Amino acid sequence: MIIYHEHVRKWEDLTKEMKNNITDKKGKNRMRYKELSPISISKFNEIVNENNVGKIVEAMISISIYSKNRKWVKEVILSSLNSQNPEIFRGAIVSLSHIARIDKNLNIEEIVRMINKNFNKILYQGEIEDLIDDIAIFQKQN
Repeated sequence: MIIYHEHVRKWEDLTKEMKNNITDKKGKNRMRYKELSPISISKFNEIVNENNVGKIVEAMISISIYSKNRKWVKEVILSSLNSQNPEIFRGAIVSLSHIARIDKNLNIEEIVRMINKNFNKILYQGEIEDLIDDIAIFQKQN
């Protein structure tokens, strides 16, 4: 799996246009993407304790996709909406989009209320709009 515009996709699922956006004329990668693997709860906690924001965000996205303990994942990611760190807040928004697609049981009102309490919501309006759309779309499929 790779992260493309903060959405996790398989390389073969990307369109030709998406692949062209990622690579230069020689086929060399010009965007940052990261192979994500499942991690355990203890590994997640270890990463959080290291206090490396980039690794924490990657771990948040990983658990939102792969963890079998969906209740725990939802609690961890929702609590991350209270972070004063803008990257962790943004990681929570992206992770919630994955949770919306996988679990199909997020409450839009609860999410909007939590987002509205955050100081930097305007900086991430696009991600927030994507999240609201994902919740609305995937709730209908449930």
